[in-house]
Amino acid sequence: MGDLFSQVYQQQTRAAAYDLHGELVQYEREPQLPPDADPLLWWKSTGSARYPYIAQVAKKYLTVPGTSPYCKSIQPYSITANEGFKYLLEVLEPRYSIPDRKVFSDKLVPALYEKVKMDVVDSMSRAQRVSITVDGWTSCATDSYITVTAHYVTEEWDLQSHVLQTRVFNASHTGANLAALLQNVLREWNITDKNPALVTDNARNMVVAGAGADLTPHVRCVAHTLNLASQKALKMDRVSELLVKVRKVVTYFHKSPQAAEVLREIQSQLHLPNHKLIHDVCTRWNSSVDMLERFWEQQPALLNAMLSRRIRRGEGLAATAVNEDDMRLIQEIIKLMSPVKVATTLLSEEKSPTISMIAPIQAKLHKHFSEDNTDMPIIAEMKRRFRQDFFDRYVELQELLNSASALDPRFKDLTFLDDVDSRDLIFVKITAEVVKMNEKMKGIGALDEGGALDDGGALDEGGAAEGGGDRSPSIEERRDSHPYYPAVLRKAGLAPTTIILYMGQAISFIEYFRATPPKHSRITSGQTVVVIRELRKLHKDLNRTVLGHQALVKQAKGKKLVPREDLASAIKNLLTRSKETGYLINVMEHKTVRKFGPAQLYLEAEEYRWFRTWLRLRNRTVPTNPYFFSSLGREGHHPILSMAWVEMGLKGTPSLVDIRTTVSTYCTLTSRKARSL
Repeated sequence: MGDLFSQVYQQQTRAAAYDLHGELVQYEREPQLPPDADPLLWWKSTGSARYPYIAQVAKKYLTVPGTSPYCKSIQPYSITANEGFKYLLEVLEPRYSIPDRKVFSDKLVPALYEKVKMDVVDSMSRAQRVSITVDGWTSCATDSYITVTAHYVTEEWDLQSHVLQTRVFNASHTGANLAALLQNVLREWNITDKNPALVTDNARNMVVAGAGADLTPHVRCVAHTLNLASQKALKMDRVSELLVKVRKVVTYFHKSPQAAEVLREIQSQLHLPNHKLIHDVCTRWNSSVDMLERFWEQQPALLNAMLSRRIRRGEGLAATAVNEDDMRLIQEIIKLMSPVKVATTLLSEEKSPTISMIAPIQAKLHKHFSEDNTDMPIIAEMKRRFRQDFFDRYVELQELLNSASALDPRFKDLTFLDDVDSRDLIFVKITAEVVKMNEKMKGIGALDEGGALDDGGALDEGGAAEGGGDRSPSIEERRDSHPYYPAVLRKAGLAPTTIILYMGQAISFIEYFRATPPKHSRITSGQTVVVIRELRKLHKDLNRTVLGHQALVKQAKGKKLVPREDLASAIKNLLTRSKETGYLINVMEHKTVRKFGPAQLYLEAEEYRWFRTWLRLRNRTVPTNPYFFSSLGREGHHPILSMAWVEMGLKGTPSLVDIRTTVSTYCTLTSRKARSL
């Protein structure tokens, strides 16, 4: 992302950057669509014309599905010999003679396949991005198949899905074999250069296959993940016993025609819906909740039916009687798990993007499954199990999910995020990606060395803008034809945080200059006001970029954190109190001390003697000051520390700053956790 933010600064030397900033501001002010609206229809009819820059990135993100689709209907060749089918065709068109199945299998279908394949390849070649979903299944004849489906958004903002292949896969379903299959599919359909995303279930071999084929991002099917978390929550002993009871009652009414007839009569008498009881299936998502919901709906009819004299006693109903406590638990389970069912239904949509729904649904479920003191102990444990299984699965994809939501007009306000800085950071990253994509795809406003911008944002070789004439250039024209102050500072290698500090100093200086102008100054007060206004605009535009820079710096530091086990192994003498007498050294002054409070270092007697020896040697080589470490000669400490780290058999070669950052981070996290408890 550092390169992307660098490009954002470079683009500020072009008028196109102002168009992009204006687009972003207007897009954020755009009224948010209702949740049931079609985002692609909005981008097609309105968004792509108003926001052409952002539309390109939106098409890239919304192409990725959040779930894996499934095939609805496949007819065998043998249907051509079916008497009923032949009679139907004869009624519809008596003159038509249906060909033999061999004609279909050997000629017609292969020819049709090649034609459709060419059309699909041509259509995908014009797509900005293509995502693929992969799933394995076994037929009734115990043949193993792998199905690969492609998804992309066309130039007309239509979401297209094509089954690229459904082929027998007799090889072992290892991650390496599946990765090779994926790479062959990408080459066969010429989509290797389409930055394909991958959507699969949560199977470990699929995870390995995605990494082996180098397909990023790899999104795990959210509906499948919700089902796994739900199953884990429902596998508590008390809940399992309840499900067994309900399942036996449902099975009895399914197998007994007389009991089913009694139930229908009582439903009519009580004016209840004439619904059949639902039996759950372990492989069907939310089927256990569906079973409990139907059982709860038909509770009055079921109670009366089981007490009816027309149903023979001794058929096992007494052992499976559902008592009052069971009914209360059923009601609580339905209340807890119903939002999961709704979420699964929403995420199973095939005609509109679903990846943008994941982050808002995560936030809703996180709130719904949070701890509540009024919960029954069983419900509280179900919540804990669901949280433990679901909410840690998409941590590495959270940035992608939030960006997709920001580019969906239904969720672009990002109200599901509590942190305002996080919202701003998302739009900063989107801005950077828009700039990068437009540079790559359209070449808008490419800079030639020594040139000036024309009306379209590109540079003329002569260095002058078209239509200049003899008139004096406006402020905007002068601004467009010269590098911005932030761009000059960025080119000099300064960080965004330093640049915004310089901008503030420049504004203060010009304001002071305006208030106390020199006697012979030719600059008018009005001109200084214009300069101050322009500098303030640049200062405001930099705020988001600074947030992004700070986030990236924090992320880079996070990657260098030393594992807690290595840290404890390296400084175990400092983490455990020694029994012998030692010396306590107070840290006098440091920014870490100012933030986290006083710091102390305990040294044993032998360590303190080494410390005294070090001070004597140091006084001979470094100017005397009251501090143990000095900025002079600091670089010499790092190799020594690295060598010691390796000699202890620990991983990596951290610097003193890395270790200090690690300790500070662990202290902060421990303090936050203690406060939350």
